[in-house]
Amino acid sequence: GVQVKKDARLTSAASNGIFEMQSKLLFQSRLLRAGRKCNSASFRHFHKPLVETPAILHESPRNFPHALRPEDLNPNVVKAQYAVRGAIAAKALFYRQLLSSGSGSSLPFSEVVSLNIGNPQELGQKPITFFRQVLSLCDYPELLAREETKCIFPPDAIERAKQLLARIPGGPGAYSESQGVAWVRESVADFIEERDGYPTDPNSIFITDGATSGIQAILKIMIKGPSDGVLIPVPQYPLYTAGITLNGGTPVGYYLDEENGWTLSIEQLEQCIREARQQRISPKALVVINPGNPTGQVLSEDNMREVVLLCMRERLVLLADEVYQENVYTDTKPFVSFRKVACQVISSGNAAAAANHVFPGPTTHSAQSTMSRSRQGGQPPLPIPEVISFHTISKGTVGECGRRGGYMELFNIHTQVKDQLLKLQSMSLCANLPGQIALDLMVRPPAPDDPSYALYSQERQRVYMSLKSRAAVMRDAVLKMPGITCSAPEGAMYLFPKIDMPRMGIAVAASAGLEPDMLYCMELLEATGLCLVPGSGFGQLPGTYHFRTTFLPPEHKLPAIVNRLHDFHVSFLRKYSDPSVFVGRHHSETHPVGAGSFM
Repeated sequence: GVQVKKDARLTSAASNGIFEMQSKLLFQSRLLRAGRKCNSASFRHFHKPLVETPAILHESPRNFPHALRPEDLNPNVVKAQYAVRGAIAAKALFYRQLLSSGSGSSLPFSEVVSLNIGNPQELGQKPITFFRQVLSLCDYPELLAREETKCIFPPDAIERAKQLLARIPGGPGAYSESQGVAWVRESVADFIEERDGYPTDPNSIFITDGATSGIQAILKIMIKGPSDGVLIPVPQYPLYTAGITLNGGTPVGYYLDEENGWTLSIEQLEQCIREARQQRISPKALVVINPGNPTGQVLSEDNMREVVLLCMRERLVLLADEVYQENVYTDTKPFVSFRKVACQVISSGNAAAAANHVFPGPTTHSAQSTMSRSRQGGQPPLPIPEVISFHTISKGTVGECGRRGGYMELFNIHTQVKDQLLKLQSMSLCANLPGQIALDLMVRPPAPDDPSYALYSQERQRVYMSLKSRAAVMRDAVLKMPGITCSAPEGAMYLFPKIDMPRMGIAVAASAGLEPDMLYCMELLEATGLCLVPGSGFGQLPGTYHFRTTFLPPEHKLPAIVNRLHDFHVSFLRKYSDPSVFVGRHHSETHPVGAGSFM
């Protein structure tokens, strides 16, 4: 009982007092910088004011008459949740600072391992040499004028840096066009055409600070209020529920089928759309994450075609989150973009698209113009596929998360919608320039006859094969744990195992006001230093419990990590064991097909 109350107090502090926890972290960091350990004297020293201030400024924040109070905040901000960096991640950061400051000797572990987020370079993935060479030269162009630079940098890196700097007025320290550097957008357009076999218009491409800012921008312009719904997969990446909630819309969840490898059912999508409309929620867009996050599935091309046709029938914008397109580990389902499938649907003689004369590429007509032509020809307006695709430099074999580079490509989107999106983009001036340069390098890497190609190809292949191997090793280890099932990861960077949770664990979690998998992940962190994300943060079938873990740690560290996870899991089951059978998989038979409103 005492331990349960302690766990609840700790979890409550992590959930509701993140700012206070960060204040402690700052204090620990200041001690570390000064080479000192935490004690009461040092605490008083670091909190002594530098200048004398009026007494009112020393009053407790609880008594201070703040002008901006919690009850004055935008309720959508308060309601939004982002589990990937939620309470458990905040507590993990606190433990990491304790260990760094030398004050964590009482902890039962010597390091914190961040398995909660797809941050490859934090966990040891090496950056691509050619990328860093060009970025260095762009950041310090004076090197280009020095003779010794030719002895350090390969000639194609030097040439690429000169090429980029010539097309970025003011260099990476200056603002660019709000839509992104024209040269970089042209590189992205070439990449898309080579990947899909269909051309695109650079003016349909927006360079963004990672894929996240593009997704946020699209949700902002399309959601007008709570009657606007966005269909999202369950489980889903929490950015979507957070972004939809933040903008006052309604998430409409459709369940992926875990028993069949997290497949996407068109019948269930149709049922979710009907149920949403019955509740006076108007679905405006469908989000598909392919490869899946957190589930790791890769959609078949036939399934994707069904999705495109459904979006055309139901007049939905297809939001294609394709940031893991380079992370595909199955030989039977290579990555295919939704944009390519949409182009194939059009060019294959689909009646609606053919009647509207929609063709891909720079001459693509907008939805408005095609509908106008159909009216002029005496035909009613017919649907066309509208797709917005997202990609990033943060994943794949590049893993440059901190550079914040990405793009979104608009296919068959109304011209005036693009204008409003550009206005919104202009309010942030532009995406950061180092991220734009890194994006250009990702979509236009060294060619086979370039001096840097051999090393680039070797590094890329090494990272890819290592990720594929680590995915298999991690899954094999998880499947050896009693009461756990886990689909094979076909892509992305994660496993999403299901836990058959003991009944006592569920009861204890309920008494503490927690989801059972939140209790599991919090106790795991406290016992081992392993930071995971509970499945409840992504959404899951009621009565099932999961966690998400990356398989990004270096191969030589994986055995120790999986051993810690295995030992904890066994001890957790023993701690909460009772005569009853495990629960977690027995509820699936009673769940309705339609997911309805997610929140």
